[in-house]
Amino acid sequence: MKILKFLKNLSYLWFVGIIGVLLDIDFLVLFFLFGLFGFIEFYFIYVKIRNSDDNQYFGIIIQSLKMIIGQPLILLSCGFKLPNIKNYSPIEYYSLPFNNTWLTVNGGIDKANSHSYNLFNQRYAYDFFIVDETELSYSGDRKDLNNYYCYKQDVLAVADGIVVDLKNKFSDTPIGDVGTAGCSASDIRGNHIVIKHNNQEYSVICHMLKDSFTVSVGDHVVRNQVIGKCGNSGNTSEPHIHFQIQKGKSFYLSAGIPVFFDNIEIINSENNKGIHITKDVMVKNIML
Repeated sequence: MKILKFLKNLSYLWFVGIIGVLLDIDFLVLFFLFGLFGFIEFYFIYVKIRNSDDNQYFGIIIQSLKMIIGQPLILLSCGFKLPNIKNYSPIEYYSLPFNNTWLTVNGGIDKANSHSYNLFNQRYAYDFFIVDETELSYSGDRKDLNNYYCYKQDVLAVADGIVVDLKNKFSDTPIGDVGTAGCSASDIRGNHIVIKHNNQEYSVICHMLKDSFTVSVGDHVVRNQVIGKCGNSGNTSEPHIHFQIQKGKSFYLSAGIPVFFDNIEIINSENNKGIHITKDVMVKNIML
């Protein structure tokens, strides 16, 4: 088992192959082959499945495979130059996907604050929830979803667009131990929605409440329109909103894009009218 874990860790050496491509050094390009060791991860997932009566893990296996395959394909589609705030010119400026003031739990525009820097599709994703004056996200029994401040709160469209994908089939994931995430769905995103804003920018919002959607695929939406409610479906430790902008419809094949915001207020920051936000700041929309 220790040897397998060691070999799995070697899979990260495939990034050296990128250097080989950029510098035209053939032997470094061969480091892409180390990526094959990444498939060992499926062995560990298989062991988990074998010891479980819940076949939802099969869906997660397929998702994991898609994300592994998607990583190099995203790089290729971007010409090995992933979007960042210096090289990307936004077509749209976005609002926040909620009313009132929420805490930015994860996310930012640099590696230090990124939601998932090494996952190219989620590099500029954000997680948000509501906290009180004691910085808790719930009151009372933490195992009761209804005690979380953001649970069942309205989720808003971040700009005008058309709904191109929507999944509404998963019940909420029960709250586990402090700091641990669980997933009772076959999709880590849980119930989610994808909205096309233009030919290059799509918003994705995940972990929504089952049967709370107010729109369907093909519907046109406008900025700040209520599209559903915050839930706890998918891979999550507690109710929150996962939000990202990506370059295409596919969650697996689309590079994440740094989000340029407009008409938002950053509560606990000197730059309270910034177009970028980062984790640990309180934010809200400025309704005009």
